Amino acid sequence: MAATPENSKKKLHRLEDQLQSVNKDINEYKKIFDEFGQEDKEIAIAGILSIQFGNTCEMLYAGMDERFKKFMPQYKEYVENFK
Repeated sequence: MAATPENSKKKLHRLEDQLQSVNKDINEYKKIFDEFGQEDKEIAIAGILSIQFGNTCEMLYAGMDERFKKFMPQYKEYVENFK
């Protein structure tokens, strides 16, 4: 940001917005780390309950922890479930 010329106000504004966004994400992730701790343990952020019979599969329930929605874990869950 310091190297941005004075006549590039749009670029400077965009960089400031990006910095605010990154700082917001960092603060959000710090809250999550504080809640779960730094120890090595598995955390379920998404899951699917399904029943497979023959060549069909019925998905009964799918859910995820809203705190992790930026990672879009449901997409991986769907792929793994359909395998």
